[in-house]
Amino acid sequence: MINTLKILALNKKEPKWYYPEVKGQPPSPRYDHTMEYYPSLNALIIYGGRCDRSVGFHELKEIRMYNMMVMMWSSVQINGDRPDARYLHCSAIFGRHGSLSLGIF
Repeated sequence: MINTLKILALNKKEPKWYYPEVKGQPPSPRYDHTMEYYPSLNALIIYGGRCDRSVGFHELKEIRMYNMMVMMWSSVQINGDRPDARYLHCSAIFGRHGSLSLGIF
């Protein structure tokens, strides 16, 4: 498992992978998580997933945001109850006028 951001550049004649220089603390390595693009902030939001350990795995419940304008990871301030940790789930962003809602199913 890795937690390195890798981008596929499609705007050239030949697509190419590259590793951008990023700021902030990246999320812990994971799989079976969700990632949504939030256009108003030009940001990626990730939630949940699994992280294997030498003695098994544990489910994650952290929500992290990657701001694509400044190439920086940050934690997300949550108001209200945080959903339980989960993996192999789906999510969707809905709402408008600057209000973000992340539905986790």
